[in-house]
Amino acid sequence: MTERINVKRFRQEVLFNRLPNGLPVYFFPKKNYNKSFAMFATNYGSADSKFVIKGGTVTSPGGVAHFLEHKLFDQPDGNALNKFASLGASPNAFTSQVMTAYHFESTEKFYDNLEILLDFVSNPYFTKESVDKEQGIIGQEIGMVEDTPSWKAYNLLFEALFNEHTVKNSIIGTVESIAKITPEILYQCHSAFYSPENMVLVAAGDQDMDRILELAERHTKKENCSVAGRIYGEEKINSASRKKELRMQLSMPIFMLGFKTVPPEPSKDRFRNELLGELSAEYLLGASSKLYQTLYTGGLINRSFEWGYSLFPKTAVFMAGGESREPERVFELVLKEAGRIKTEGMDPELFESIKKASAGIKIRTLDSEEALCSAQVSSYFGGAFFLDFPGVYDSIGKDDVADFIERNIREESGAISVVYPNA
Repeated sequence: MTERINVKRFRQEVLFNRLPNGLPVYFFPKKNYNKSFAMFATNYGSADSKFVIKGGTVTSPGGVAHFLEHKLFDQPDGNALNKFASLGASPNAFTSQVMTAYHFESTEKFYDNLEILLDFVSNPYFTKESVDKEQGIIGQEIGMVEDTPSWKAYNLLFEALFNEHTVKNSIIGTVESIAKITPEILYQCHSAFYSPENMVLVAAGDQDMDRILELAERHTKKENCSVAGRIYGEEKINSASRKKELRMQLSMPIFMLGFKTVPPEPSKDRFRNELLGELSAEYLLGASSKLYQTLYTGGLINRSFEWGYSLFPKTAVFMAGGESREPERVFELVLKEAGRIKTEGMDPELFESIKKASAGIKIRTLDSEEALCSAQVSSYFGGAFFLDFPGVYDSIGKDDVADFIERNIREESGAISVVYPNA
C-alpha cells in the first residue's frame, strides 16, 4: 500500500511504496509542473570492487562500476540514448564511489521514457565486441582526465589518505584495469548489485504514482536476489602518507587537503553526521569564515577554492582545494584555525548564520525536480529521508561543530596533494 508522507513544513506530499520484489519507490507530486524527472539508482559504486557472493570472494578490476554504467545503455534493439532522444527526453547517468544513477528529464511522454529507463537498467546485454569497443572509448576518457590537474589532485589525495580502503581507487579505473573487463565480469557485477532491494526509484512531476508503480513492477527484476556482501579493507584513522605530489603543464599549483574521519554507526546517524560535517566545513573554511578571509586577503587562495564533506562506507573525508602558490601554508593554517577554535570556542552569531544559510540551500532543492530526486536517492542510501533535514539541523548546536572539528581536523589524519607546474 502506498504511504502518503505529508511534509507540512514545505507543503510537500511524498508518496512511498515498496514493491513485492523489494524496490523502494518515492514520488514527489508537482502539480502543473511542465517537466518531470526520474532517477533509477543502485547502491553500487567504484568502492565496491571487492565483494562476497555464493561462489566466494570476488575482486573486480578497477573501473567496473563506471564501465557498467556506460554499457547498460546498449541493448539488442539499439542504444537507449537514441530511444530517449526520439521521445524528446534528456537522459544521463553518473558513477561515484558509492552509487550509480541513471536519469532522464522530459516535458512529455514521461511513462514511455520511464519504461526505457527501467528496462535498460534492469536487463543487461553485453557482447565481447561491444565490450572491446567500449574499452577503447573509456580508454580515451581516462587519457583525458589523466591530463586534468584537478582530477589528479583529487585522486592523489585519496591515495595519501587511505591505506587499504577501496574508496582510494579511481572511479573510472586505469587503461590496464579496464582491459581486464569481460562480459562475464559485467554480468556478475550486475547480478550482485542491480537487485531491486539494493536500488531506489525516485520521480517528481505532475504524474500518477499508481502508473509509476505499475511500470516499475513490470520492468524490474521479479525475483528477490541476494545482494553481495562488501569488503572495503581495514583502515586506521592515521593517513597513509602526509603528502603526494606530481608535476604537470600548468601555471599555478593545484592542491587538495583532506582529513579522514570515521562516521558513526548505525546508519540512522549518518544523515546527521553528513549535515554536521557540512556545517563544520562551512564554519572552518566557508566564504564567511575567518580563515577564508585570512587566506583570500593574504593571496593564499583565489575563487577556485572549494570545500566540503563526503561520506563513504565506513569512512568519510573532510576536504578542500583549489589553486595556491603556497598550498603547504594553507594546510598549516587550517590546522592552526582548528586549534584556535578548540581553545577560544566558536562565534555563536556566525554559527547560526551559517546553519541558516545551509538550510536555505537545501530548501531551494525543492524547486528543482532533479536536485530533489538526487538528494532523496543519496539520503535513502544513507538510511535517511531527505526532507527530515530541518529537524536534523535543529539537533546540531555549535558545541557539536566545535567537537567535530576538534576530533577530526588533526595532522595525523590529514594529508595534502599538490600538482605543481613543470620545472
